[in-house]
Amino acid sequence: MSDSGHRPLDPAAFGVAWIAPLPIEMKAAEEVADEIYHDGYFEVPPGDKSLYSGVRMGRHNVVIATLSAGCSTGTVAAAILARSINAVFPAIQFGLVVGICGAAPDLNKNPPWDIRLGDVLVGYDTPNQSAVVSYEAVKVTRDGEQPRGHGLPRTNRLIGAAISRTKLHSDAEEEKMRDRYNRIQAKDASFAPPQDYADVLWASDAAGQEVSVQRPPREKQSRVWYCTIISGSKLIKTNQARDEISNSYGGAGFEMEAAGVLEEMPAAIVRGVSDYADRHKSDHWQPYAAARAASCAKQLLHQIVFKEPSKSPYLGLTALVGLSGVGKTEIALELSHRIKDNDERSVFWVSLETEKTMKRDFGQICSHLRLRNQDQVQVVCEYLASTNSGRWLLVLDNIDYQEKSQKSMLEKLSRLLPNRSESMILFLSRSIRVQEYFAVSDFVRLYNMEHDDAVDLLTAPAFSLPQEHLDQLVDQLQCFPRALVEAATFLNANSSHVTVRDYVELIRNCPETLMSLLNQAGPGTRSLAGTWKDAFGAFAAPATRLLSFLCCIEPGDIPATLFQRVDKSNNDLFKSLFLTGALANTVFNMNPLVHTVARDWLREQSQDHVEHATREAIVHIIAQFPQDGAAQLAHLPHAFCALRCLDGLGGSLTTGARTLMQSAGDRFRELRQFRQALWCYEKLCNQDEPPQDAVSIRCLLQLGAVQTDGEQLSMAIKNLESALEQARRILPSNHELILAIQHELGRALSSAECTDRAIAVLEGVVDARKTLPLTSSERLSSEHELARALMNRINTQDMLRMSRRAITDRREPSGDRLDETDDDDDDDDDDDSHVSRRHQIRRVLHLMVAVALQRKSILPPTDYNRLASQHELSRVYLLGGYKELAAEEIHLVVQAQQWCLRADDPAALLSRYQLALVHLAGNDQGIVEARKVDEALQLLYEVAEAQRRVLPLNHAATRATEQALRAVHESYHLGP
Repeated sequence: MSDSGHRPLDPAAFGVAWIAPLPIEMKAAEEVADEIYHDGYFEVPPGDKSLYSGVRMGRHNVVIATLSAGCSTGTVAAAILARSINAVFPAIQFGLVVGICGAAPDLNKNPPWDIRLGDVLVGYDTPNQSAVVSYEAVKVTRDGEQPRGHGLPRTNRLIGAAISRTKLHSDAEEEKMRDRYNRIQAKDASFAPPQDYADVLWASDAAGQEVSVQRPPREKQSRVWYCTIISGSKLIKTNQARDEISNSYGGAGFEMEAAGVLEEMPAAIVRGVSDYADRHKSDHWQPYAAARAASCAKQLLHQIVFKEPSKSPYLGLTALVGLSGVGKTEIALELSHRIKDNDERSVFWVSLETEKTMKRDFGQICSHLRLRNQDQVQVVCEYLASTNSGRWLLVLDNIDYQEKSQKSMLEKLSRLLPNRSESMILFLSRSIRVQEYFAVSDFVRLYNMEHDDAVDLLTAPAFSLPQEHLDQLVDQLQCFPRALVEAATFLNANSSHVTVRDYVELIRNCPETLMSLLNQAGPGTRSLAGTWKDAFGAFAAPATRLLSFLCCIEPGDIPATLFQRVDKSNNDLFKSLFLTGALANTVFNMNPLVHTVARDWLREQSQDHVEHATREAIVHIIAQFPQDGAAQLAHLPHAFCALRCLDGLGGSLTTGARTLMQSAGDRFRELRQFRQALWCYEKLCNQDEPPQDAVSIRCLLQLGAVQTDGEQLSMAIKNLESALEQARRILPSNHELILAIQHELGRALSSAECTDRAIAVLEGVVDARKTLPLTSSERLSSEHELARALMNRINTQDMLRMSRRAITDRREPSGDRLDETDDDDDDDDDDDSHVSRRHQIRRVLHLMVAVALQRKSILPPTDYNRLASQHELSRVYLLGGYKELAAEEIHLVVQAQQWCLRADDPAALLSRYQLALVHLAGNDQGIVEARKVDEALQLLYEVAEAQRRVLPLNHAATRATEQALRAVHESYHLGP
């Protein structure tokens, strides 16, 4: 849109009325809009007190109407508002009444009306009743006050068909509604459900006393009810009145505007539940309910197909602005055909790409109109300015400032172009700089397509691609029209041997394939990548520097702090680069396809340009990289991307780059993103030569530690042994750096199943660190690792045998507690080995309980180290026969890991594996419930599948899971 003040909006361009009587309802409506015409206004008749806001929702121009402050609400006020809309907006086809309401749940119905706060009610016709019933207060009879009401007109076919389609596919449609709501909440937290106000339903018992209704938790956060809605001007304030009126008219909710609106125009009624129409009514749930209703109404609007006004929302000259390939030409062609067929206008099309194309097209117009003059541009413009030309549309294409001669052409045209009320001039440009020459009143900025529209495009008769995997293709190509068309053309031409899934994998995993797609061009046309590169080449120096910087970072979630040195007066600079978000925002996003082409463009520049741009990007990121850990998260992926670009140049790292790489590696390791952390530490360490000083030794230590984290155990052991050897040469034996290396070496040896060596190393570290405080993180870490290594020494087969006993021997407990005597324990072990094993378990239990208790006292519940100790403690409890304690501990771990770890994180998988073993072990009496066996099987299947995906081939954890699965199948005769 233009930034040049307010401009009049054309009421005839708006075909949908969105009626939101309350301010919070209007705010929610604007949140779901795809574009708000902020700089536009409607000229309304004197005395009209309604407030109107023009927006775009998908393909529809929508006017949001609300009552001005101080106006009363109710059916009469709503009828006046609807009447005003009809008077001001001549092209309105239908309305949407969207906002909040009170609900009337009824758990005695079949099925129950278990309506909750935040649910959405959609007015829906039934064979016996219309979607909305008007409740007109009361009438007085001999029996006292009795309700009276009448059904309003049934929903018209256009709206009814859309509601029926939405109801038919309710699960998929509600998922889309939830996605829309989540985007609203992400932008504005005030629309979140209130945490301090419970959802409580009150009813009357047999004695007429008010009691709360107990309802179980519901899986879905919000759902949609298609039902009758009761409308009237009287506010319902008691649960007795609510239930009586609801039962009388079969309505599930109450609101105060629909009856008035439906008397004036056909409308869909969509209401979010903010209260239960009783004395407990409050405003706390209104924002949440309004946002839910708006999300539902937006999805419903997407289903309504009708003939819309083919007009710009603005009065005056119009420009379509957007990068090449976004669909400017296609839209202009469609507009031209509609105008020519329906509006009886002449259509003229002129390309302003070069002076030659302009003269050619104006010459053809002269020939067609039989105009004669040496200055063809002037004679055509004079003709168009005369009344003899009638009504016409002039499309001026390719206003992109690629050549100096174009500027002189535009200056000439700006003086000659007519501006008649019957005429329409449409400019097609990649930049809003068109306003430098023409008094353009309306800038329609084109971005990507809506996801559903993009899928519809690919399944249309022109392409007829199969539905399967189209969602992934659309997402991969960012809903970009030209790229989608090129992909569809390729798939149709190669349908015998390339599927949609094959193509998605190609462009996802191979940038060269994606660039090949973007470089495709039809006969006589420029490729998408080529036109974008032309635009990049035409940028001024500040834009070129910004583009070069963007090539060195990730395209998504760019923090605004990275643009602190950018000239904020040049807002068009950002828009030209397809950066979404205003400069006041905290986060920007660049279209990934544009980013891919921009990177290719940068590689085509001179080597000096590439090196300068990359090093300048690193300097800029270092200067803006925050010290605060939480703030670093937003900068981290961009720092990593820039560091990889710098690495591609070769050469040594500057001190600043090394510091940035060290910080990035440390942060990635904390986040358990080991692949990125490993890359950073590998680049920092010179692995070809032994470390010579404490700094290089510490670097090798960090590399070895993250190699252990990433399961590169042989390399980790090699590097840690090298670091230890060099450290012993230059440092005293009790130096903390030596102990740190020994600790990590012991951890790596334990993970590599070199158990005896690991125990020997770790016992030395634990002994040396006994002088540290009990809560010292270093001391606790070493004791934790020693306990883990000691547990690993207890034979794995023995642990599986104990688990098998627990699920097969139902007559006797599977094992005794450690403080009980058992004279005839395992027949397979002699007394000495049995005592030794019990002694080992006691030692491990003593160590791990101490570590877990200390970590619970000083670390938060979701801290990784605390959870690791609790996990190991559960293992020890299970070995010792304390099965219920083991179950309690591992349940806490799995629950906490859902908040702090990915579902496929190896640590999370191990904990779920441990939970399965606990299920199979039963309780302390050895009783195993059938449902626990089923839960254990499901867990083991899920864990095994994930481990095969994320762990190296034949990993010990994967083998253990598969062995446990086989044991369960054999014990319960489940078959393979």
